Amino acid sequence: MIDFTLVIDSALTSDQCDQLIAQAESAGVSSKHLESHLHYRHYDFPSAHPILTDLNARCLSAYRAEFPQLDYIDNGLEFSPWRFKHFPPTYAFDRWHSEHNLAVAHRVLCIIVYLSDNECGTEFMHDSTIIESRKGRAVVFPTFWTHTHRGQLDPLGLDRYIMSTYAHFTPTNSQWVRSNPVKTIL
Repeated sequence: MIDFTLVIDSALTSDQCDQLIAQAESAGVSSKHLESHLHYRHYDFPSAHPILTDLNARCLSAYRAEFPQLDYIDNGLEFSPWRFKHFPPTYAFDRWHSEHNLAVAHRVLCIIVYLSDNECGTEFMHDSTIIESRKGRAVVFPTFWTHTHRGQLDPLGLDRYIMSTYAHFTPTNSQWVRSNPVKTIL
């Protein structure tokens, strides 16, 4: 069975990871989600960030090469801004979740990039796979319920840094969804 999850080691260099952490920290990372169910500090990078624009293109190209089925729906995918996430020691987004629901039905793929080495990772429910958090590693996977996942706590009590984005349908396609809501028939 095809899993449709792609791991890309060395998607970013160690220096690029350090640079992104420093940029986010110096820009003023928000702590508003730290005490919510999300358990992280965050910063949203500008869409035109050169390292991240290049990363989007490389990840999508590698995913398309591995899973050409994407071409059957890809009529112009766009990317949301990259969100930097800092999980302090004892914090993790450890609730099972997927990246797709009615509010974000336009999402197709999730990309997570690990900016730090940790003795933990992202665990997928369907097969208990754990993608280890290795600095510069990217993981690309569908946003749907088939890829329900959760983050893990670092057992060594280290800070954990990741970034994520979503490849999604273009606004013209998303506008159709908003202007044609699903009707429930009772």
